[in-house]
Amino acid sequence: MILGWRDTPFGKSTALIGDEVPVDSAPNPRRIDLLAHDPIADHLLIIETKRAEAKVEAVDQVLGYAASLNSHPEYAGKTITAVLVAERVPEHVCAAARETGVLAFEITWPLEFTRVA
Repeated sequence: MILGWRDTPFGKSTALIGDEVPVDSAPNPRRIDLLAHDPIADHLLIIETKRAEAKVEAVDQVLGYAASLNSHPEYAGKTITAVLVAERVPEHVCAAARETGVLAFEITWPLEFTRVA
């Protein structure tokens, strides 16, 4: 996904800041899979990727990353969009994503995205 960033639904409006971005200063910090920035709207995009099928815990995970980033001085006050990307996103995970405002996409290869929540 990194190599084809421009071909993703996010790549046209955002610049990739990095991958495996630490969200805290713990000895073994939690890491955001992909972090991007929309320079025009000045908002952040957190993308959590899952191989195969996403579980509902992934929705909580990406929301936790968003909350941590929001309390970070460098990113505080910015609008943050949380995104979950997996090969399969079951309906109950889609429902959890919709209820919490997380965007969810199913991905097929070569790099095709379908928004499911």
